[in-house]
Amino acid sequence: MSVAVPAQIEFLGGFGFDFVFLDAEHGTFTLPQLEDCCRAAEVHGLTVVARTPGHDAGLIAQFLNAGVQGIVVPHVDTVDQARALIAACRYAPQGLRPSGGARSNAFWRGVTDMGSALAEANAQVTLSVQIESTVGLAALPGMLALGGIDYITIGKQDLAQSMGFARLPKGFPPQVLQATAQAYGFVPNLQGLQAAWREAAFRQEATAAFVLQFHSRIADLAAPGSDAIDLDLDEDRVKKRIRRKKGGRS
Repeated sequence: MSVAVPAQIEFLGGFGFDFVFLDAEHGTFTLPQLEDCCRAAEVHGLTVVARTPGHDAGLIAQFLNAGVQGIVVPHVDTVDQARALIAACRYAPQGLRPSGGARSNAFWRGVTDMGSALAEANAQVTLSVQIESTVGLAALPGMLALGGIDYITIGKQDLAQSMGFARLPKGFPPQVLQATAQAYGFVPNLQGLQAAWREAAFRQEATAAFVLQFHSRIADLAAPGSDAIDLDLDEDRVKKRIRRKKGGRS
């Protein structure tokens, strides 16, 4: 979604979806609107995934405090940028996210073991770096080596632009799809993952995190030129992570 319509989220949430994607890079969301969208999602236990406008750690913290559990950051080009984003999304000792009370952590009410509460909150958050340039593509192996990135997203339109190609009315130049495949080649056991996606699509299961980037079927991501790939090779863990934990803090 690129506009804030909480009533639509609440209505559609009753049809069995696992998450809602809010695009705050190309859309318009004020922080109060973001909170209202999160409240609507929570009625049906939907995980809220949001693409931020940029890399600002303070804004990422505000998104997480509002109730967003999946952060997608656009235009990530360097290992240092990725390192800073990992720190922005997690509480200490995994990161530097401010630990003040907020609606996402129930203002820490009733917490007696803060260490365990912070660890649980960290486990409820996912981070995707969006690669949209040849510079970012070259830096991707170093980013993945950091740990803390849950899946990668490829912004093929901007990647094409960085390669010198104008936007096409439909589809992408072969060189762009080849670069996308190269990015996925940095992920271990991709061939096995694609086989798992095909099997899941055959079973008509579309509940895992592979559908995060505007896809309604896992089968879409088994084909070359897809937009997002999860780095967690355990399908059960992926499904648990993308589904909001009832009453959990983040």
